[in-house]
Amino acid sequence: MPSRRKGKQAVYIVVTAPEFRPVSPWDVPPSFLSGELYAKNLTMDDAHHAARVFNKRAVQSRQDHTWDYHWAIVSKHLRARRYGKHPLAGDKVGKGGAL
Repeated sequence: MPSRRKGKQAVYIVVTAPEFRPVSPWDVPPSFLSGELYAKNLTMDDAHHAARVFNKRAVQSRQDHTWDYHWAIVSKHLRARRYGKHPLAGDKVGKGGAL
């Protein structure tokens, strides 16, 4: 398996602004009001599949005028580099790269 498919991906369910009008499962909201961790430590394929299924249902419910503004986004986990810390991480990096 190529290294780009490995790694730790997370899926978040976010509440979007009412102005966001998705037409496909791959649309990305420009901002969101709040979010909640749905799943973590997934492969890239599993994370994208989960988000695509959730967002496909959200698009269908938006077309039925029953959408509750919840949307799934995929995020890559930050982790410490082998030699030094990750450039986006804060001062403290714990075991396994957890902040």
